[in-house]
Amino acid sequence: MNIQEYIASGIVESVVLGLASAPEVEEMMLLRKQYPELDKAIIDFEKSLEQQGLSGTVSPPQQVKTELFNKLEPEFVKTGAGDVKSIEIEKRFVSSPVIPAFWKYVAAAALILFIANTIGSFVLYNKYQELNTAYSTLQNNYLDLQEQNKSDKERFITLYRDMHMMQDSSMAIVKMKGVAGKESNLATVYWDTRTKDVYLFTNNLPPAESGKQYQLWAMVDGKPVDAGIIGNCDGLCRLKNIPSAQAFAITLEKTGGSPVPTMSSLYVMGKV
Repeated sequence: MNIQEYIASGIVESVVLGLASAPEVEEMMLLRKQYPELDKAIIDFEKSLEQQGLSGTVSPPQQVKTELFNKLEPEFVKTGAGDVKSIEIEKRFVSSPVIPAFWKYVAAAALILFIANTIGSFVLYNKYQELNTAYSTLQNNYLDLQEQNKSDKERFITLYRDMHMMQDSSMAIVKMKGVAGKESNLATVYWDTRTKDVYLFTNNLPPAESGKQYQLWAMVDGKPVDAGIIGNCDGLCRLKNIPSAQAFAITLEKTGGSPVPTMSSLYVMGKV
């Protein structure tokens, strides 16, 4: 081992200051016995710390020292040579080193840095949480817009198809006007004369009551024939295939429909 490089690495200072790990301290204690120059480097650094500490010491006022010695006097052991132990105690009291101001500043700076780093980390974490929440909200809004665009596109295609179908010359248009007391109601049947399929457009019908549905009827040879339950649909509602009819009408029935129309719940009617 190159002991000079080992000393120059700063390990001596780390061990003496208590900053080294346990394995590092153990290693240096073993090497200290083998290399006199390492032992000397440790002693020299300890002396330099002691000198630095002594340079920053402050002697207490004479009055404080006198009062302290008076309180401790009963515990002193008198010897033939006089107050020997009191002299030793005084010497230790005066020469006892205090913590150098430099290390106090280092400790204070480290504490301030730790507090600042903690506060900074807390602020950054909160900011990250805010940005993450905003990103999630933006992503959800984007997905909602995509779904809305898809729905709007499908509705546009449906409306375009319905408009094209309603303008077809093969479509028989039957306008069903409101009956007495319900004159504002209006619905239109589009009856394909080729396929005999029936389509309904609810121009103006009030919302069905809870537990009820509108039902379309075709009048065939003076008898009502079920033409289909009117559900929730945009644009044209495709109902049943009716081969022939002289008129169409709509009644409000219980959910699921009725085998015969409830004439008291007749809303609109129109002849072919």
